[in-house]
Amino acid sequence: MPLISAGEDIEARQPIRFVERRNKVAHGDIVEMIQSLSDYDPHAEDEAYDQLIKAENYCVEWFNSAPDVQEFHIESHRWPTDASADLTEET
Repeated sequence: MPLISAGEDIEARQPIRFVERRNKVAHGDIVEMIQSLSDYDPHAEDEAYDQLIKAENYCVEWFNSAPDVQEFHIESHRWPTDASADLTEET
């Protein structure tokens, strides 16, 4: 599962780190993510990068799970040029 970090368990009572971070950012509660006053905070960068990678992987898996992608109606992230002709041929 792309949103779960190593060592996390979906069956555990603890919140998934991705969801917990998302909720904190959405509510402006980011104080614990920032550990220094400099313009560059390695910990904040690591947190942000992990969040971005997980979100990207989730979107890719979600997109690729769509029936239109699996049945090759969508190729290279685009519908065929004449999508209406392809749909009418099948019906």
